[in-house]
Amino acid sequence: MTTSVDATAARANAAFRSAADKVEHLLGQALQLKPADPKQIAIAMEMASSLSYVFSSFAYSATSVPPMVLSAAAELHEHLDSSSCNVVSTPVWSNIRAGDPRCRNSSLYPFTVAYGNPPPPTDATVAGPSGSNAALAPDVLAGKGKGKERADPPANQQSSVAVGSTEASDLAP
Repeated sequence: MTTSVDATAARANAAFRSAADKVEHLLGQALQLKPADPKQIAIAMEMASSLSYVFSSFAYSATSVPPMVLSAAAELHEHLDSSSCNVVSTPVWSNIRAGDPRCRNSSLYPFTVAYGNPPPPTDATVAGPSGSNAALAPDVLAGKGKGKERADPPANQQSSVAVGSTEASDLAP
């Protein structure tokens, strides 16, 4: 990856981490309220607004997505009026969790699989023509290649296989 792509992905990943922090904060507030409290809908709307922003701005650039974000999006989606994009019923806050199986339905799910694990080390070498094999010892080069190792015929002998021959005895090693 180039530096600008890495920076874009890092920015997107940070936005998703920030959204996860906000989801957890709002979830903590919602769980402290009584079920009939009208603030439940306001919290759901604030959460939906935050998630809408992060998905619309950063979904195509992210390489790491917190599972809580996908879980919150799945739960809120079930409580939205699609025609007005408003939360019309109180989400079941306990459904929002990192191990939510609904996350698997998201196209971003593959980016949650290794969430929290450090990224694998990247090789900074640039692809280009390979160097000469002359520096390698002949015994190292002999082991390279496909198939069985076999000795080359002596220079003074000719191969007994005729060109175009298809007999099984001609094809044997």
